[in-house]
Amino acid sequence: MGKVPFPPGGMADRHVDYDVCVQIDDFLEFEFKVPAYISPEATGFFNPDIPTAHFDANTTTGKLYPVTNDTEVKVDLFDVTALTFYTCKVRIRKKC
Repeated sequence: MGKVPFPPGGMADRHVDYDVCVQIDDFLEFEFKVPAYISPEATGFFNPDIPTAHFDANTTTGKLYPVTNDTEVKVDLFDVTALTFYTCKVRIRKKC
């Protein structure tokens, strides 16, 4: 999967759901184009864990490596500039 741009683009609603898939032998990295808050609904799926934190524009979470296979975790993100709430479902699979 690699980098996941945030916000995902092309979405004008105030609450947006979207999905990403990361292969167990790859990494996940959220790339923030705008200031945002991020919070996973559960931990223990990545090493290091997806953080609960505020990120400035033009920053990333750093590489997050999956540690469980065939599972999903929801990540809540809030675009501070557009006041838009996002829910990203991250699927971890052998193949995406």
